[in-house]
Amino acid sequence: MQKINLIFIILILITSCRSRKLDKIETNKVSDKVKVIELENSFGVIFPADLEVYFLKENDRFTPSEEQIAKVEFEIDKQYLEAQRKFIYDQVYVRTSEVYGDQEIDKQKAYSDIMESVSKIAKRISKYDRQYVGYVENGKKIILINFIDFSKDPHNLKKDLANELIGGFHGWFQSNIITQNFYLKENKLSVY
Repeated sequence: MQKINLIFIILILITSCRSRKLDKIETNKVSDKVKVIELENSFGVIFPADLEVYFLKENDRFTPSEEQIAKVEFEIDKQYLEAQRKFIYDQVYVRTSEVYGDQEIDKQKAYSDIMESVSKIAKRISKYDRQYVGYVENGKKIILINFIDFSKDPHNLKKDLANELIGGFHGWFQSNIITQNFYLKENKLSVY
């Protein structure tokens, strides 16, 4: 009986400790300077300063170091939910007419409903793959982080994780990509 239990435990360990493969992520199309790193439950891609990003054309750029990314990842665990909370509060209570127009809303209910959804995402955020892009704005070094949930990938985009900054509007893109900024000197994660 003990042998059967031991065999069962070994089988469970073997099947649960399979190493994840990078074979779904193609690299080297953009640059040999692209770095793919394995995080605890996901992958991260560090893009070089020369990656063309259309909405950052006016900004100076830098390539984030692995040490900077380690710092960012440590702070994500501590700051993600608070950064989202501040953003949602601003959207619901401060910029109400800008966000909701003339529509009458129950602000407390809207805030609570959105925070409930965000709290669920915060529990799974470690499973989201990431893309990191470094840029400078008003003298501040910032790392843009794209959190991407590939649990459903109808557009087969996971293979492009290391090739381009993934983004889009509506549908899958709106539901599965979260972008935040990490201000290096301030050690602060923010939606803005």
